[in-house]
Amino acid sequence: MFICLTWETSMSIEKEKLNRAIRNEKIYRGDAESFLLYVETIFKFKYKKKFRRTWWDELLAQALMDLLFGVNDRLLLEMPPRHGKTERGVRMLASYAQGIDEQIKIQYGTYGDTLSKLTSTETKEIMESSIFKEIFPTLDFSRKLNLNTHWLLKAGGGFLGTSVSGGATGMGAEIGIFDDLLKAIEGDSKAKRDEAYKYYVTSGLTRLEGRKAVLMIMQRLHPDDPAGRVIEKQGLVKDGGLWQKISLPAINNFKEFYDWIKGRHKLEKDNCTNEEKTLFEQIARTLTIVDTETYKQNNPNLKNHEYKKYEIKRNKVYYYQLAREAYLKLKMIEPTVIHYNEMKVIRPPLTPLDEEEYGLDYLVQQRTELGEIDFNKQYLQEVNIDRAGYFLEENITYVTDIELPDQYLYIIIDPAESEKKTSDDRAIGVYGKSVDESEVVRTILMDGRRGKWGTYDLVAEIINMMMKYPTARVFLEGAGGGITIKNVLNNQILIMNAKLQKEAKDQITASITVFPPDNTFQAKNKRIKLLTKPLESHTFQIYKFMDTDFKQQFIYGELLKFNPEKTTNTDNCIDTAGLSYSLPDVYPKRFLEKKEKTIRRHSQRKTKRSTWRGY
Repeated sequence: MFICLTWETSMSIEKEKLNRAIRNEKIYRGDAESFLLYVETIFKFKYKKKFRRTWWDELLAQALMDLLFGVNDRLLLEMPPRHGKTERGVRMLASYAQGIDEQIKIQYGTYGDTLSKLTSTETKEIMESSIFKEIFPTLDFSRKLNLNTHWLLKAGGGFLGTSVSGGATGMGAEIGIFDDLLKAIEGDSKAKRDEAYKYYVTSGLTRLEGRKAVLMIMQRLHPDDPAGRVIEKQGLVKDGGLWQKISLPAINNFKEFYDWIKGRHKLEKDNCTNEEKTLFEQIARTLTIVDTETYKQNNPNLKNHEYKKYEIKRNKVYYYQLAREAYLKLKMIEPTVIHYNEMKVIRPPLTPLDEEEYGLDYLVQQRTELGEIDFNKQYLQEVNIDRAGYFLEENITYVTDIELPDQYLYIIIDPAESEKKTSDDRAIGVYGKSVDESEVVRTILMDGRRGKWGTYDLVAEIINMMMKYPTARVFLEGAGGGITIKNVLNNQILIMNAKLQKEAKDQITASITVFPPDNTFQAKNKRIKLLTKPLESHTFQIYKFMDTDFKQQFIYGELLKFNPEKTTNTDNCIDTAGLSYSLPDVYPKRFLEKKEKTIRRHSQRKTKRSTWRGY
């Protein structure tokens, strides 16, 4: 069967071939525009959809190409979740790099095996696609090793997908791509942060060769996450350090806009255009302020449904008023300028990274669901605001030796949720309790120790505290192997007492109480919130000369960061303080006890003396 092509059809085919050849030639150039053209081509022919270039894509593409071709060797990319950072920084960059240079070796790492396998497989599928083979026809996989997560190229290049939990062995790498080494839920865990950074150093940096380039991609989770650590240890290029940083919050000026609009006072209703009205309605949906108390006081005889009707009406008017004022303020805000080397991008106020997929409505919803702190971290890349604002540093007061009252002492132990050394800190707090002449309870944090201890190390720390504070009663939470810890503690006390007896020293005699854990919802946060009034009234104080490490962690690591809306296992130091207020057997030594006993003894002596004299 013969197919006869017209001259026009034949010319059209030849033109298409020529256009593809020109396109491929442009892709080979290896600059920012070439990379973006490659991405657009893969999207069109492999994904069967259009790649939407954003206002920031050219800047990011230039940074990625600078890393690939040795202009920079350290690049940190901060971006929110679901905004294409893995697509651009892993799948597209890795496949493009191996197409351009078939001898390049790449290591990719992320927080878990499942994600690592998925992303590695998707990268390989791109390289096996017909469009990729058309662009890079000489690239061929080696038969010696051709797995979805680990492959070699005949020309000598290769790819290895790894994870924090799995580690990396064998192959070296010229480029290490580390994409979200922490899960969002693990950002507040020091143990997990340590594990992620250890993986980066031992399984990542030690494998680098040749270019020795690193791309770290993160949604920020903590000041001490892997991104925070590399900045602290090695610094930014602009400050004379090693790392180039591109930080792309999901939206700019969002926090000042959000906070500002919530707190504005009521204004007179203003007329507006239809365009403005649409904007006002959108902004109004972000507000949840309803106040009818004054209206109720002025109209005490109205029925409930009439109050409700007023609420709805007032709410709508109030929203428009606030939105109008916000709209006027936005016109005065200066745009954000994003710099990379000699490049800069102007970002007008309230400009999302992806207006079509993740616009203002979506971000407001995420802000509501995640809460301010987590939203600011993951979406705005603001992790240096370490203080949640629930407890204030101005309410923390200290005492010295001369100010210490006559008090009962208690050793309170939070054994954490796991007996493994990789768990979060176990904490031992020592608290003094007293009541003054005005019947006000005073609590003093006297001492403390914390650490990722095993059972015997924890027991050794407890015994040291019991010897240091021999009159203190011991309270041990039953969670985290509390019963086992008590049994080991009792045995070790017997051994210690035998030594003390031999040395003619005072033995350990304090009581040890194991109390059951409270597993109700947010029980720990409720206990910690008991510190609120004592701190504000300065009846919870800290001994100035206590253990420095525990004091620093207690104040700056936990207390000032405490967020009652968040459930975390990292508040173990301040939890011991909360327990000092919630445990019924942790009671104060009363000021009047000593005074009453003195009066009673004096009265008895006086009575006996009177009787002896015969009066």
